[in-house]
Amino acid sequence: MKNTEATIFKIIDDITSKLTVKYDKTELANVVFYRPSSVRLTYTGYVLLRKLYNEHKFPMSGLSNADLIQLYRTTRYPYYINGTHIVMFDGEEAFAVSLYGGIKEWLNNG
Repeated sequence: MKNTEATIFKIIDDITSKLTVKYDKTELANVVFYRPSSVRLTYTGYVLLRKLYNEHKFPMSGLSNADLIQLYRTTRYPYYINGTHIVMFDGEEAFAVSLYGGIKEWLNNG
């Protein structure tokens, strides 16, 4: 089972360390992530994280709803879905996606 909570807390710590205004971490997590148990980012979370981490974009073409559910269950690090691309912020996961040839192949074989 993935350690989503620890990842979320680390991301929130990284964000708050770069901000000049102090926020309650729980409230900030609610703005950055879609759900407390998910590493899927909201648009606000995406904007904040792209300033802190390298982003890796992959096309969404050919992905079904089942694939997106599997992505939600599999991914341990933040990602953002904008309708045409999935943006990943973890270099290792992005490298694996590239090796498999795309998100769908990675989900089916990884």
